[in-house]
Amino acid sequence: MIKRIFSVFMAAAIISVLLPVSVLAAQKQLEDLDGDDFVVRGTPSSDLPLGTYRIEVVKGLSNESTYHLKIHYPSNSDKDPVTLEDTLNDSMESITWDGSGLTISRMSNNSSWHLNDSGFFNISDKSSSNTTTITSSNIKLIDFTKRDIDRGTQIKPQFEVVDYNVDASRGVLPGSPTITGFPSNESFVLNGEESISVVNDPASEKVTLRITLPLRYTGEGNSLSFTVAYKTLDGAERLLDCITTIPYTIEKRDEYLYDDDEDEEQDDLPTPYIIVDSYDYGGSSVTAGEDFELALRLRNTSSDHTLENIVMNISPMGVFSMSSSSNTFYINRLAAGSIMEKVITINTGLTKVTDDEDANSINIKFTYQYGIKENDIVKLHSGNSSESITLPVDFPDRFELGVPEYNSRVFAGEEIYLTVPMVNKGRSSVYNLSASVRGEMANPGQTQYIGNLSAGTESSADFSIIFDEPGTYSGEVVVTYEDTNMNPKEVISQFSVTVQQMDFDRPAMDMPMMPEEPAVEVDAQPKSDPTKPIKIVLALLVGSMSAYTTVAKAKAKRSIYLDEDI
Repeated sequence: MIKRIFSVFMAAAIISVLLPVSVLAAQKQLEDLDGDDFVVRGTPSSDLPLGTYRIEVVKGLSNESTYHLKIHYPSNSDKDPVTLEDTLNDSMESITWDGSGLTISRMSNNSSWHLNDSGFFNISDKSSSNTTTITSSNIKLIDFTKRDIDRGTQIKPQFEVVDYNVDASRGVLPGSPTITGFPSNESFVLNGEESISVVNDPASEKVTLRITLPLRYTGEGNSLSFTVAYKTLDGAERLLDCITTIPYTIEKRDEYLYDDDEDEEQDDLPTPYIIVDSYDYGGSSVTAGEDFELALRLRNTSSDHTLENIVMNISPMGVFSMSSSSNTFYINRLAAGSIMEKVITINTGLTKVTDDEDANSINIKFTYQYGIKENDIVKLHSGNSSESITLPVDFPDRFELGVPEYNSRVFAGEEIYLTVPMVNKGRSSVYNLSASVRGEMANPGQTQYIGNLSAGTESSADFSIIFDEPGTYSGEVVVTYEDTNMNPKEVISQFSVTVQQMDFDRPAMDMPMMPEEPAVEVDAQPKSDPTKPIKIVLALLVGSMSAYTTVAKAKAKRSIYLDEDI
């Protein structure tokens, strides 16, 4: 017997040691936020803090020509950023963060790692992300003095709901508690905006929410159910399915909620419609390339007719499409004058279809039935209604400006050509590109209009600049444009130029050097010519003969003139 007790004790001790480890290991879950540049996969280790992490590509500390991944811990953590030792190269599609259980990969459309690429991922508490069912034992009905609740009676009860799975020390994110689900086929229907606050009781060990619901009694039963969603300060999401009852109800089971003495009045009742009373998509816009949840609050406009067999058809237009589900939804019943919430998941495409914002719409069509009592017989009538909502779409802007390129050698007073490459890596065009250059140069302020740049194409801006004096000068090329959402953007690329003194004795850069002709040697003393005396004598004889001939001719001519005078 003692051995058996000892064995049980030892087994319990081992389980008590192993169980917390297994639970702790299962508590962390990864939520990849799918930034433009990275995808994160794996199972987070237990020592990673909860919250949102940021990744970026940075230069190496010891060698700036190498690239590395740097990971920043959540803002609520006191840990310093960590830089992974692996040197990135284009042949590596992923990097393993040792000890974290995570692998970081570049996006499939990126052929290489780029400096300053960034992305995000979130680590949350998996154990607290499961839905918890809370019954009346943990729901306290307070501030409720209404008695004899008859059909159509409007009440505003207040509840305190205790989440016994979450300690109060973890805190609740302000503004996060909301009513995410309110069944339409219950004894009570939501008849206005709810109010939720956090009970700040230092003595309380668990998270406690105070909820006020404006309700209207349908006349059937006394059950009430609703779902509350909230986030803790460490990023965990909680869903509470609350089930309770409300006393003092006077139940009436008249079919379709009509009295026998109202027969003649039913024919004159207005036709009921379903409208989208309000909708929420989680922010001011939706991001292209991502799924989002569209929460529709549907209202039955009739205060007398209950709608049944409701079919809701969703027709996404433009960049929108259904995300892994049918576009048709069935709703069993919507009580007269009540509101219910329906959540659907929509995908937003990356490629913009048109610049017309109204094209990105979601059309909603309802068909339904309702009963009208005629001669003690309830007859079903058919009805239909339609709605259309338009949502703003934020398309990721992936326009990039390259490093300015110019002559390898720059001389003072000489004109150089500056070229700046640009590429649109996004899925939509960018518009009205204009480039200008500014800085310490002789001719700043040049502007060039480029126009529109389609998705997946490249262009360049070209300038001719001059520096008058030698030295090192800095400048920048500024490109302004409008993204696909017509938001003005500005991108700047800086450059530095070292200018050399002009050397006037240097040969022209573009002219080939002519080869020098060989020098001709000249003697210091002229060589003697042995025929020189003969040449002098001959020259004197030729001169004498020429002079004699000239004189003879002159005398003969003069004698002829004299004979003519005689």
